[in-house]
Amino acid sequence: MALLAIQSAFIAVYDFRTQTIPDLANLMLAGSGILVQLQRPVPFIAIMISMFAFFLFFWSIRTLHWRLTGRIGLGLGDVKMAAAAGAWLPISALPGFIGMAAGTALVAAFAMSLSTRSIQLTRRIPFGPFLALALICCWVLDMATTGWEPIYGF
Repeated sequence: MALLAIQSAFIAVYDFRTQTIPDLANLMLAGSGILVQLQRPVPFIAIMISMFAFFLFFWSIRTLHWRLTGRIGLGLGDVKMAAAAGAWLPISALPGFIGMAAGTALVAAFAMSLSTRSIQLTRRIPFGPFLALALICCWVLDMATTGWEPIYGF
């Protein structure tokens, strides 16, 4: 849990400050997720399928938004982070992960609009912090429902 929390906090803070998520951070998140899942033991193919499903969904949203608006609304780092989250979470957690990340982002955007005198529709909000929060919450929920604890304290 500590490793996931540290990695997620780093990504959230970095994305909040720079509006980018480093590829190395996503790679480390995915790698540690794979190692943790292999302790359960989860078949490697199941981990890869989950990562691909998370990636494909977020890539589809990114592409659809671009085609409809001509603007990129979801960064590639966010898409890669979603794929890395798929290493930590089973494919069945995808709807909850999406809902939690999007829901908390909407609440934050609404709160930000209330704190300013006018709503700024052009302001970009980094999505990484919300993905990080959703990942931690979904992982904890998955651990609570399966009754599994990591062997090596990840």
